[in-house]
Amino acid sequence: MKKIKIITFGFIFVSVFFIYSHPTFAATEDIISWAWSENIGWISFNCKNKIIGFENENGHCQEKNGNYGVQIDTETGKLSGYAWSENIGWISFEPQGPYPADPQNQATFNVKKICSSNDEEKKITGWAKVINTGNWIKMSGTTKNGNYGVKWNGDSFDDYAWSEDFGWIRFSGSAEGDSFYKTTINNYTSYKKPSASIPEEVKTNLCENNWGLSPIISLVWEFSDCDGKGLQKSYQVQVATDEKFENLTFNTAEKKGDDQAIKIGTDILQYDKPYFWRVKVQNNSEIWSEWTSAKNFTTSKHPYPLVDLKCSRQKDGSYVKCETLKVSAGENIYFKVADKEICGGLSSTDFNKSVELQATCDKVTIAERKISLGTNCGNNNCLSGESCVEGICTKTFTDKATGDKFLFSRTYQLGNVSTLAMSLEDSNGYSCETSAVRFKGDKINFPLPIWKEVIPKD
Repeated sequence: MKKIKIITFGFIFVSVFFIYSHPTFAATEDIISWAWSENIGWISFNCKNKIIGFENENGHCQEKNGNYGVQIDTETGKLSGYAWSENIGWISFEPQGPYPADPQNQATFNVKKICSSNDEEKKITGWAKVINTGNWIKMSGTTKNGNYGVKWNGDSFDDYAWSEDFGWIRFSGSAEGDSFYKTTINNYTSYKKPSASIPEEVKTNLCENNWGLSPIISLVWEFSDCDGKGLQKSYQVQVATDEKFENLTFNTAEKKGDDQAIKIGTDILQYDKPYFWRVKVQNNSEIWSEWTSAKNFTTSKHPYPLVDLKCSRQKDGSYVKCETLKVSAGENIYFKVADKEICGGLSSTDFNKSVELQATCDKVTIAERKISLGTNCGNNNCLSGESCVEGICTKTFTDKATGDKFLFSRTYQLGNVSTLAMSLEDSNGYSCETSAVRFKGDKINFPLPIWKEVIPKD
């Protein structure tokens, strides 16, 4: 794109010839391209912009104007450096106050809000100043016709700044016929940090695990790239006993992968103890997020109960997984649970390894066992002592005994059978449930006929 030095005046304006000298500053590539005003023409934000008369790979950085440019501080968002106009000279983006009106700050862009959905948060606020004339340029504000301001629109700055002396200055669009221009940040993707969000509560009830002498927890988060185009490449999770993370209990360092959950396993955490955790993520552009705010959690007092429901056709027979049995009408099915149920099924030998845990578990008892038997409640299908829970015949026990206990037996009649399941709750309110299963074949069939061989008669 060629830029030509034609100036259109919308009001009376006196052209001034400027001496080509400027304050000392380093060359920068942070802000590139152009802005345009109907009254003062092109404004170049970087000497590497190419213009007529200086068509080379370095733009005009080594020509009569020397090096110049405007940059953004990646932490504070403050703009600094100088832009150049053939008609009004140097424009400083770091002028000293006091400023003509609020806000009382130099031009500033909230780089941390580059992907915000709120247009007001994506505006440049504050002031720039024309060095030679002392005129001010306001980057955003309010007029009688409404709000205005230079804002980030996804890959460049757009809309208008305002000067009481020069009028509107537009940061992207078309000018002088078909010349399209835009003002952008070089390598602006470095500002597009991803983020992670984590739930308020940590799930410490992992009934699928036999927890043992130390708890296992699952920490989950949700990755988000600010423009919705990135993917998680790596993550780092930390768990500590203090909110400042000075005493780390667990640290993954950098871990590759797009997983958004991690289980903290054996011998890392202790029961009945508070912790803090946080996570940060990296997107596929290798940009890291900030750490999430620390979230606290407390591990359970002891392991959750072990739940294991098995079936047999004989009271003293072999007990197997219920889904392996093919049940016929009129058969009596026996149910039993695991030998050890409370505190994750820990044995006395295990307890000896942890006196504190043993003291806790000695006080825990069974509060309730509840078995969903797979028979629909309709047509008086529930047997004596059973209740209807969510449409399924259910048996509830409040016997506190543990050990190798036969709960009961039940005779099934012809028809379909839905899922079987058992839930168990201990005296501390910790409950677990088996996975829902079905008898083999999903239905109760007629019993097979009994064959007896006889000698044929003449």
